[in-house]
Amino acid sequence: VTIPHKQAIMEFLDEIHDDARIIGAVNTVVNEDGRLIGYNTDIDGFINALKATGFDCKDKKVVMLGAGGAARAVIWGFIKEGISRLTIAVRNVPKVLPLAESFSSYLDINVVNWVDKEYSDALKECELLVNTTPLGMYPKIEAMPPVDFDALKETNADTIGWIRFYPEPEIINYPIVQGKDNEQYLHQTFSANENTLGAIFLNVGNHPDFNDCNSIIYGHRMKDGSMFRKLEDYKDKAFWEKNPYFYIYTPDGRELTYHIYSVATVEDTSDTYLTTFASTEEYQKFLDMTKADADYDTGVEVSVNDTIVTLSTCTRESDNHRIVVRGVKEKDVVLKEN
Repeated sequence: VTIPHKQAIMEFLDEIHDDARIIGAVNTVVNEDGRLIGYNTDIDGFINALKATGFDCKDKKVVMLGAGGAARAVIWGFIKEGISRLTIAVRNVPKVLPLAESFSSYLDINVVNWVDKEYSDALKECELLVNTTPLGMYPKIEAMPPVDFDALKETNADTIGWIRFYPEPEIINYPIVQGKDNEQYLHQTFSANENTLGAIFLNVGNHPDFNDCNSIIYGHRMKDGSMFRKLEDYKDKAFWEKNPYFYIYTPDGRELTYHIYSVATVEDTSDTYLTTFASTEEYQKFLDMTKADADYDTGVEVSVNDTIVTLSTCTRESDNHRIVVRGVKEKDVVLKEN
């Protein structure tokens, strides 16, 4: 039995196991000599999966993201295993408070908004994070939890966004900063440590809202595969065909979707790094250039009515050349109103 019938089926059963009754959902029905008995195996499935990794829930601090269909089973499983603290992070706190109250005789559950500081504080102390939202499930396979920009800005006030790729290269999943010049974050990490790792940063001449004709984001090509190293995978058209999008999130709650239309190796003095144009004719000429120097034809259309983002990193072949991955903005969605 699966959603949306886990609750509806209960009135038709002759007997309901205690776990299923407490959870308020049945996912398995056993016919015993004509008697229909309802069980819920979500608890065992979830807890046994944790135990298989060697994780012991007893006395642990847990954060649960969302309160979806599996939430009740997960909560009851945690209670049976003896966790010490549970924080549920959701968008709508009042809606979830009755769920927490229904288990209050077993465990004191704290419900917080997942954009508030309470959530980030709970994350710092938790020993297990569980996702019970539809994020990651069809059709929301590309979605992700909200970025806590308040917490990021506490660490670095220069934070202006977050970039991620889905499904690959998933390692590119970083905050974006913008410094006082384009040298600052070449050798300074997001946490302001001086080293060769640097940070992912927006060109100093661009507006942080990513509404310029061409916004340029720089990142090092690290030997360990981090930062923008994996951009070179886009030299292979087959990789692009499987992973043609990247996403940028902004502090004002927007999700920007970019369709990669051009991948190229260029000189570091190339017109690729132009960001402003005197006329639509100049911008059109620039866009034509970005398609003409591409390693392969993606077939993705781009016009002077569009804005693009250029991702840039160094190459292994030459200090004077750069790999660039260019994406045209296809969607601009407000995920959260500030």
